[in-house]
Formats: sequence, C-alpha cells, structure tokens
Amino acid sequence: MGIIYKFYEPDNDYEQIQADLYNNAIGKYGTPGNATADQIKERYRVEGFDNKGVQYAFDDDKPIAYIQTRKIIETKQVSIGYPWSTTDCPEEVKDEMFKNMVNYLYTRDPEYKIVCGVIQDSWTDVRDFLKKYNCTVENEYKTYFLDITNLSKLDNSGYTSKIGTSDDEEALFELCMSEPGFSDTFPNEEAVKIFVKDVLKELETILIYKNDELVSSGAVLSYEPDRNNIINTRFTATRDYKFEYWKAYVIEIAKRLIKKGLDGMKFTLFDRQPEHLEFYDKYSSGSRAGFRYAVPKP
Repeated sequence: MGIIYKFYEPDNDYEQIQADLYNNAIGKYGTPGNATADQIKERYRVEGFDNKGVQYAFDDDKPIAYIQTRKIIETKQVSIGYPWSTTDCPEEVKDEMFKNMVNYLYTRDPEYKIVCGVIQDSWTDVRDFLKKYNCTVENEYKTYFLDITNLSKLDNSGYTSKIGTSDDEEALFELCMSEPGFSDTFPNEEAVKIFVKDVLKELETILIYKNDELVSSGAVLSYEPDRNNIINTRFTATRDYKFEYWKAYVIEIAKRLIKKGLDGMKFTLFDRQPEHLEFYDKYSSGSRAGFRYAVPKP
C-alpha cells in the first residue's frame, strides 16, 4: 500500500499514536517524553481543533510520523510543529507533511503568522530541517543552569511558601493571568485553567506569598535529576512580572532542592529584563539556547 496520510479523527486512538511518536522521537535528545493520549485528547477538547491541522503518516498500517498545529487567536499566530517521526521514516515524508501543512495554514489563515518553536540548540537535525524552508530565528531563549548552593543561602524574609493543592486552582489561575504575556501561549482561558489543574495535580507546585497574597509560583518536572544532578523547571508565574517576586520563588525552590541533595536547576529566560540578566549572570554556570522560528509563506 505504501505511505498513507490521514487527518486527525477523534475516538480513533490517534492520540496514543501521537504520544508514542513524540515520546520516542524526543528521547534521542536525552529528554524522556512524557506525553499521554489523555493529555492530547483533553487539549484538543479544550482548544478546539481543525482536523486538517493535525496529520499522520502511515507506512501500510505502521504510524511513522505526525505533524500538528495550534491556532492562537489573541496573537494572530499559528504554531506548527516539527514532524516527529520514527527513525526509519523517509525524509521525503516529513518534507511532504511540512510543506503541505504550511500551504494549508496560509490558505486557511492568510493574515496569521506561522511560527515553530521552542527548538533547542542541540536539536541540530530539527534546525537543519527548518532552514531548508527558509525559516528564520525570531526569538532566542537562554536556558541557564543555576547554582542552588549559593542561592539557598540568600535571605528570603518577608515571604512565606507552601505546596499547592487542588484548593489553590483559582488563586494560581489568577496569578498566571496577572503575568503579562503568560496567557498568550494558550488559545483561551479554559486552556490555562486546564494547565493549572494539571500542574497542581501532577507536580509539586510551590506557592510564594507576601502579606498573604500569592505573588509567584513554579514547579519542577520531577525530582529525578539528569546526569549532572540538575533538574528542570516546568513553569514559573510571577504577579505583574515583578523581579522581586520571581527572585523569592527562585530562592525558595533552591532551599528545597538543596535539602534533597541536588546541585542545580535549569531556568529558561524568555525576556531580556536587565535585573533578570544580572541575577542569571551572578548565579549561573552557563547557558544553552533554544529558538523560535518564523515560517515564511511558500
């Protein structure tokens, strides 16, 4: 039968196919994938979907690749993903999926901008793939490795903290919506609520208070460190994006991590505010880059 292309259909187990393809593909970069079929199904339910915006490739009955898109109305952008695939997927299959999807998106939403990211610096094959289509770097993000030994010794008086529970969903949602730009990465407010619910349910989420007001929060992916005994943060949210509130969170999580025997943590810097840069430079042991690409019209 050869290569067959199919669009997304609910209740057809495509979510499990997508999760398996992504988890296996991302694993080669040393970061185990943790996508699940239930998460994908819920995301499509919340965000809504155009079934032609998600496509799968099969070699006879074997799934070998998929590509998905996400429309963000608030910023008039469409995010297109890299076609994640099996190791034996022909390159021309990924080319076909990407080209056809870009053409479709610019036809469907001619006034929207198409972007692809965040692409890690170490994903050289992904970056080379995007360069073939004249995609250009629009934003560069820095992931810093912070030294928690020194951070944990800093004074954090004036703030209190606790581990979040499901009772904190409303407060954490309000905090996330207070940070400028936070909601821009989600298609709607309901998607933010689902994200908050999942974070509180699945991760140890730290809530930071000042005068009984929730001012910052964050979580780590897990307490299983990498080979350098460093863990990665899942997200951070800061009221009004004030540096002092974000700093209070970083110090508090450093104090908690040092007690667990860890040596460091990773943070991704999405903005270039001077006080954040100064703080990173003082307590960081290095950085690596990630990129968001602009995808041109064909």
